[in-house]
Amino acid sequence: MPDARVLFLGDELLLLCREQAAAILRNDGLTVVGPDASLGAAADIAECAARVIDLHQPDIALLVCSPYGFENTPGAARGDIPLSLPDFERTLISLSQTVPRFCGSQVACTTIPPIHIDRLGAHIDSRDAAAGFQRQIDQFNQLALDIFGEFNILVRPIHENVARHIDDDLATDGFHLTPSGIARYASEFAAAVYEAL
Repeated sequence: MPDARVLFLGDELLLLCREQAAAILRNDGLTVVGPDASLGAAADIAECAARVIDLHQPDIALLVCSPYGFENTPGAARGDIPLSLPDFERTLISLSQTVPRFCGSQVACTTIPPIHIDRLGAHIDSRDAAAGFQRQIDQFNQLALDIFGEFNILVRPIHENVARHIDDDLATDGFHLTPSGIARYASEFAAAVYEAL
C-alpha cells in the first residue's frame, strides 16, 4: 500500500524507536504519523485514541502499550503503580473496539518487551521485585494475546523475539534501550506494520 499513513500510537518505547522504524517504512512509501510525545499507559492511550486517530487519519495503526507506560517501568517494578489484570483487560477491549473502527483490519499490536531482571533489580534495589514484575509482564502479555486474538487483531510477540538479546539491547538500568536495542525494536515495529498490510 504505497503512500499509506501509519499511526504510531504508544508510549515512550515507541517514541524511542520511531525515527528508525519510520526510515524502514519510508523505503516502501509508508509515512509514519502520530503524537510527538508519549501517550502514557494503556488506559491513557484508550482515553485519547479516537481523538488522535481522527486527527491523523491513518490507513494503518501500530499500537504499543503497557498497563504502566514504558517511562514508568521502575515505579511499576517497585510496586508504586498499581497494576491490575482486570483493568488492563478492560483497556485492551476498549482499544480493540476503537482502533479498528477507524483502520479496519490494518491494525497491529505488540506485546510488552522483557526487562533485564538483574539490572533492573539492582536499579530498584530489589531483584525479587524485578523478578515478580517480569512475571506480571508475562501475565499481561498472555492477556494481550488472548484479547487481541478474540478481536482478530494482529499481535507481534516482540517479547519472544527480543528476549535472547537483552544483554546487548538493554541498558544498565535494565529497561531503557541501547543503540542496538533501538535498532532491533525499530525493526520489530516495522515488521508488525508489514504484517498488518
